[in-house]
Amino acid sequence: AGALLAAAVVLGMAIYAYEMLPTKEYAEYSVRGGGGEAAGGGASYEWATNWSLHPLELITYIVPSWFGFGAQVGLDWKGQAVNQFPGYWGWMPSTDNPPYIGIVPVILAIFALIYRRNRMTWFLAGFSVIVFFISFGRFLPVLYNLFYHYFPYFNKFRAPSLILFLIPLTVGLLGVYGMSWILDAGQKGHHGAGASAPDRKILKWVYVAAGVFVLTLIGKQVLFDMFPSSAFTKEGDPFNQQTMPVVREIRFELLWRDVLKVSGISVVLLGLIAAHLRRKIGAATMSVGIVALLVIDLAVIDQQFIHPRPKTDLQASLQADATMQFLKSDTTTFRVMALEQNLFRDNTLMNHSLQSVTGYSPAKLKIYQEMYDSALVHPVDPVMPVNMNVVRMMNAKYVISPTMLPPDRFQQVFADPAKKLVTYRTVGALRRAWFTDSVFTAGSKSEMYATMNSPEWQPDKLAILNEPVPEGITSPDSAWVQVTSFGAHAISLRAYTSTPGLMVLSEVYYPAGWTATVDGAETKIFRTNAVLRSVVVPAGEHEVKFVFDPESFRLGSTVTTAGWGVVLLLVAVGLFRDETIRGLLAKKG
Repeated sequence: AGALLAAAVVLGMAIYAYEMLPTKEYAEYSVRGGGGEAAGGGASYEWATNWSLHPLELITYIVPSWFGFGAQVGLDWKGQAVNQFPGYWGWMPSTDNPPYIGIVPVILAIFALIYRRNRMTWFLAGFSVIVFFISFGRFLPVLYNLFYHYFPYFNKFRAPSLILFLIPLTVGLLGVYGMSWILDAGQKGHHGAGASAPDRKILKWVYVAAGVFVLTLIGKQVLFDMFPSSAFTKEGDPFNQQTMPVVREIRFELLWRDVLKVSGISVVLLGLIAAHLRRKIGAATMSVGIVALLVIDLAVIDQQFIHPRPKTDLQASLQADATMQFLKSDTTTFRVMALEQNLFRDNTLMNHSLQSVTGYSPAKLKIYQEMYDSALVHPVDPVMPVNMNVVRMMNAKYVISPTMLPPDRFQQVFADPAKKLVTYRTVGALRRAWFTDSVFTAGSKSEMYATMNSPEWQPDKLAILNEPVPEGITSPDSAWVQVTSFGAHAISLRAYTSTPGLMVLSEVYYPAGWTATVDGAETKIFRTNAVLRSVVVPAGEHEVKFVFDPESFRLGSTVTTAGWGVVLLLVAVGLFRDETIRGLLAKKG
């Protein structure tokens, strides 16, 4: 059985090899892999542990709003609707919802651990503890550090708290064992056997939960005053001193409501269980009541952050607005720089097949993220929020802005009053490829980015390399480059230079799979200006091609094809071994 399992795993990996091998190769160059071939690293520890669960936040499994609720919560407070309110005030940068799974399965799981301890319940409990310790990340790194430093590929992941998605499975199964004991105990009549009988213990907890409910209901202000002034606030909250008292009251309101709800549900749940153990109600009545409590509990939580909308809303959001329609009317090769906050961070432009300087990717290339942090968002002009020299080198023909831009450097070409966005043509934006006048070799990253952040740097005049300047490169008296074909896997250009020169292509440098040829002869690709690529072109007119054909994909495709071949062979063997199939074949023979 073990051998068959191992063979199945190997076969499954073989079928997936066409995607797995290129992904593994790309990971080494991404922000999750250290940024270079054979780097042997992963996501930086600080970046990887941003979303670590503080141990104190485990209380949110009991009271979901103990540390607030969500990045954009809506509620009615003192007769007024409060929407888009950052309710969360825990240790993570932000979160949409707590890891709450319902008080009902938690209580049932406790019954399992008290009354139905066996190998499976101990395993589920132990596995849950391991999950919790990993989710603590940097706050309690006893177990997380072991995984981060020694388990293969674990350091490629971020957000330790995401592992908590396993807890609904483990606690849910424990809850099943707890429910099984309750049903068995009620059937066998385990009640009234003295002060230590389960039903008497449960009644005591009914009184405790009822007391919490009553005290919370009548002592709201007293409870609020018991919290220190630092409660319900977190570093980085976008509120001033005048509004912070109101913020604290709103966040306490979330907590207060959840304590009432959880204590009330606990009273009813424990009461149903006690009544069943005393044979006051049947198993069916109790079970229906428990399911109803679970549905009510989770429905109240879900409505705070799950807002179903018709499919037509999604389709409408993907429709090109006036600005997108204008940009799509330009059939040339170009990129767009969006200064509007939402467009700057999301992938709206990509949805419309428009190339963008910015956007979101959870595993972007490390060199691009470094360029973004070290150069793009470092303005060299006080009028602009970004480094326009970098924007120019990225072939950003258009800039979208919610504000007016200097007319001497930007030509307004379109305006969308509905979205309050203006589209400008960037004066001096470089084309997709050009010949540089001179070349400079940077001795370090700091020197490279210092040059790029200098107001005097002009990307079309000075190319910055990370290795020695190729011999024989001079500033050509005349030169031109024309893109003849442009695709995701192949780019062709016609280029002319009067003397041997360095041709810069405004495409991201990625050595794993890209090759370049000049008139069919392969040539070296240089990393240029932190993220671009360049090649040496001899004097005269030449055809330059860049082709993406990674060995990892070709090898993976071969392995995948072989894997499917083995699968088909195994299916054929299995069918032939079936007596019914053999009988049918014999009859046809």
